Amino acid sequence: MNNPFYSISYKDLPILRDWSINPKSMYTGVAIPADNVYSYADGVVLAVGYFAPYYCITIQYDVFNLLRYDHLSSVDVGAGDVVQVGTILGRAALFVRFEYATKTQNSSKWSVRVGTQTYWKQDPKGLLL
Repeated sequence: MNNPFYSISYKDLPILRDWSINPKSMYTGVAIPADNVYSYADGVVLAVGYFAPYYCITIQYDVFNLLRYDHLSSVDVGAGDVVQVGTILGRAALFVRFEYATKTQNSSKWSVRVGTQTYWKQDPKGLLL
């Protein structure tokens, strides 16, 4: 299984919040210190949300994979934009949290609805090569 989504990292910076599913919180994903946030791969911006005081961006990279960038202080893209690898998406508010979702259901109870499709949040650590 060779999937580029499993190797997201930033230099040797510490992971501030490791992947977890906390029944008292909907916060999942991996948090990494960041300033500017760039697209991990070529894709289409599905949604830009604002949950005061932060923004989040959901990008579809192919039919089966989504990546959500959360905890942003500003955004430079909009829904429907086509982005290339390295496109600046926005600026992080101290860190960016990545949430990976796929069409394959795992033990996660958190699902993500996009149109008529359901995606399931995945634990990248559990899927590493």
